[in-house]
Amino acid sequence: RGSPGGCRKSKNLLKMAAYGKQLRLWPKRISAIARACAALACRSTVQGPATWRVINGWPCGWRCRMFGAANKHYEAEIMSETYVLGIDAGGTHTDAVLLACPVMAEGAGAPAARLVGCAKVRTRHNDLPRSVREVLAELAKTVMGKAAPQCDFGRITRVTLGATLAVNALVQNRADRVGLAVSAGPGLEPRRFTLGRHVCVVPGGLDHRGVEVSPLRTEALLEAAASWQAEGVAAVACVSKFSPRNAAHEQAMAEAVRHAAPQMPVTEGHRLSGRLNFPRRLATAYFNAAVGRLHGEFLDAVEAALAGAGIRAQVRLLKADGGAVPLELSRREPVQSILSGPAASVMGVLALCHGSD
Repeated sequence: RGSPGGCRKSKNLLKMAAYGKQLRLWPKRISAIARACAALACRSTVQGPATWRVINGWPCGWRCRMFGAANKHYEAEIMSETYVLGIDAGGTHTDAVLLACPVMAEGAGAPAARLVGCAKVRTRHNDLPRSVREVLAELAKTVMGKAAPQCDFGRITRVTLGATLAVNALVQNRADRVGLAVSAGPGLEPRRFTLGRHVCVVPGGLDHRGVEVSPLRTEALLEAAASWQAEGVAAVACVSKFSPRNAAHEQAMAEAVRHAAPQMPVTEGHRLSGRLNFPRRLATAYFNAAVGRLHGEFLDAVEAALAGAGIRAQVRLLKADGGAVPLELSRREPVQSILSGPAASVMGVLALCHGSD
């Protein structure tokens, strides 16, 4: 750990690794010991932790040249790089950035990533796959002939997406029209919290323990769903007041909508949140349904463009809280993408400022 005692122990281990043949150790074990010792010896108190230098292909530390052939494995580890791709699809432009991250031995610290290339193209809302293909083509042009001419998209190990398409669609009133089916039961009038023009209050309800106090009657919802489909409503959100305690009423409403309008996707509030905050859960389900189609088209476009470029890496979407989720989960909860773009801006500022206040 950088202490004089630690350095002495590291030197002794290095000597054992160097004379491993005399100890009749297997070559693979020699290589493993050499790599482990290098991670200890090169973290000297003078250079500080996670500081590395390379001279003539050899990592500098205490006589690291003594490793011989075994060190070549370690040299390959510290000299290799993995590539990370970031794509941001906005209302005006689609951007892409490619970073190179050095692969270091375990415990050596994380050096700063290197910018390989970046690109920007206009977002084509009527042809999202073309926008993603164009930005990847522009990125390939910027990468060619630079400091890393050997880089190819097939070596990308991670792809992270950020998007403002959903929030822009909501602000500009371009999101899909949503039918809202609400069952609240006794208490506050549910229409006080509804959104949009297409609302059906379904008779029936549960108490705060999830016990049914009045049976659900879906006759009016069947008629409403059929009329919504005729009016061009694209999706339906079903929310019951205490559905986190008992989802039976929400499931019954969703089944009624699917029976009356099989083509319309249905969002059930209890699948998005387990909290009892009825107004917020209602709004969450509503906006989830409103941006579902647009978000799905965006993910389809990205996956098709990445596959066409030979990128097989795992793809994640940045959420509003700064975390990233796999696309499979993002497809089930498109509401997570609404503040993806603003969150990406904040995370980018934190990265550039190195966590300073």
